[in-house]
Amino acid sequence: MREAPHADASGSVDVSSSTKRRRKRRRKRGLSSDCASVPNAEVADLRAQLQMRELEVVELRELLSEKRARISAEANMAQAQSPGARPSAEDAHDAGVEMRDDQASCSGTSVKSPLTCVQPRQMAAASAFAPTALELTSEPIDEHAFLARFMAFRQHVEVLLKFLPSKIARTRPWRLSVRRDQLSTDVLGHFSNDFTKIKLFQSTEVTFIDVNGLDEDGIDQGGLTVDMYTRFFKESLASDVGLFESASEDSASSIGLLPAPTAAAENMNAIGRAICKCVLDDQPLERGIGRFVFEYLVGTHDRTFQDVQSSLAALADFDTELAKRWAQLIAEPQPGLTVSMFDPEAGDDELPAERGALSRAVIAGCRHKLLLSREASLRAMRAGFIEHLDFSVQLAAFSSAELMRMLRGKTDISTIDLLSCFEWPDSLVSETQADFAAVGSSVVQYFREIVQDDSAETGLGSEQRLHLLEWCTALTALPCSGLKDLIKLKLYTDADENDLPNVHTCTHEVHLPAYRSREQLRLKLLKALDHRHDGFLIE
Repeated sequence: MREAPHADASGSVDVSSSTKRRRKRRRKRGLSSDCASVPNAEVADLRAQLQMRELEVVELRELLSEKRARISAEANMAQAQSPGARPSAEDAHDAGVEMRDDQASCSGTSVKSPLTCVQPRQMAAASAFAPTALELTSEPIDEHAFLARFMAFRQHVEVLLKFLPSKIARTRPWRLSVRRDQLSTDVLGHFSNDFTKIKLFQSTEVTFIDVNGLDEDGIDQGGLTVDMYTRFFKESLASDVGLFESASEDSASSIGLLPAPTAAAENMNAIGRAICKCVLDDQPLERGIGRFVFEYLVGTHDRTFQDVQSSLAALADFDTELAKRWAQLIAEPQPGLTVSMFDPEAGDDELPAERGALSRAVIAGCRHKLLLSREASLRAMRAGFIEHLDFSVQLAAFSSAELMRMLRGKTDISTIDLLSCFEWPDSLVSETQADFAAVGSSVVQYFREIVQDDSAETGLGSEQRLHLLEWCTALTALPCSGLKDLIKLKLYTDADENDLPNVHTCTHEVHLPAYRSREQLRLKLLKALDHRHDGFLIE
């Protein structure tokens, strides 16, 4: 029988011990009085989501453990099989201490050496991983493991989108007006300090304004937003804007740009917020931003400098020629090299002509080039990236190569990738709805044959496939999860064989005239791709 609460002399109510026990059990079950108003169905759904997250965390930990074990085994094997006597970890550490002592004794003061930036364990790794020929490419991606991690991350994002946004964020879009001739400036303004958390969760509705100050035609159903981001990052990465810099004068051909040391902090904050919005919306950043930027945003940049292989791979993404020269110096040590040749802020002491010392100097040089010379700009970008949502824990499980794939998207798509982007009218019903059956046209068959043909002379080469994707969707990289809305093919009923194909990026529709041959379609299609930047509709 329940005990009723009673009042003491002061009038306060004394809660019975049984009531306290019931409340304690309720709190343990996660059903405190604060949650009493939450419907049981929502609580059950939330429990299921949390259990799923816990299982995914366990799986990720197992994968990380396996990866660490594999890397350790490969490292031990490489050290055991390497020709010649390589310095041990103790030798590497002693050499580093000796070099720092020599520098200090020469100048009479404490000289900043690149070795002071490298921990003993990292110096040992630098010595152990100095093969005769260094690979400058990223580590290969285990597609199965990457897909598992990527899907787990997207499920985490879906949970956030289900429970965090307010009613306003769910029902009202974030409307942006963007001038075509001032696009970068306007987008930076939209992501300035006035950018609130609610905008992070809202859908985006873009209106472009032409040079005459008039709104352009077109309703944003996703295509205009994609077009805005594509143009924004392309313009922001241009060398004359001063936000990012390339190792070469021609930044248009580089895929590994880094923040400029002199970039304004508020602009880097805005770019960080824009990247966070893109990650949340599964919008690929495409080529341009360097791999080291992704490492820094996630907070895993220290692993870049754990061994010379990783350091040179990151440097090669920014400055390929310099990475090649430094790799060659490690493979073929030469006398007369000084520390300042790698780190300009270090001393002028001569390096011994052995691989261990050169590897450590290269790591320090990569740290200076990638991090120390531009740390303020990187820090400002990260501050914007994690301001409202911090994905560092979830994204830290990805390797550097996987981060690039995930955030940049697939910038090299195969014929199979491209075929999967289209909703093919294979059935009689779908062919009738697309109007091809009414005229008995074989243009869909011609189009499929062209997409399946990877020859640049008779079908579509690698670059032409990317151009076709951009023409249809405004994307210059394919999201890892594929297109949310497949591209539909329809008959261009108001055109004849002399007209070009027509595309609607907002609705992902391609309208094809009833061309009489595959070659005729290919020539018209390639001409349309050449004019893919001409406007919203391509006639």
